[in-house]
Amino acid sequence: MQHKSFFRNFIVITLTLWAIFSLLLYQHFALLGMVFIAFLLGLRHGFDVDHIIAIDNTTRQLAEKGNSSATTGLFFALGHSSVVFLLTLVV
Repeated sequence: MQHKSFFRNFIVITLTLWAIFSLLLYQHFALLGMVFIAFLLGLRHGFDVDHIIAIDNTTRQLAEKGNSSATTGLFFALGHSSVVFLLTLVV
């Protein structure tokens, strides 16, 4: 049952953010389209095999040591997206 609430929250947060983006960028439709394409490509990229394996291996190692592994995916995503964001600012 925990998975249902996770996906429900993910969908609600995603739709809320898209509503905000739409309000902020309604005059720049082409930019909103690029943001949407980047979002879809990023979502697809998140399910690449190397990402799933990295998170799975880290989760298993933490579980073997008796440590909590509940936030492994969150911190992986934050680290990964912060690097992408910083590189975008540089470019």
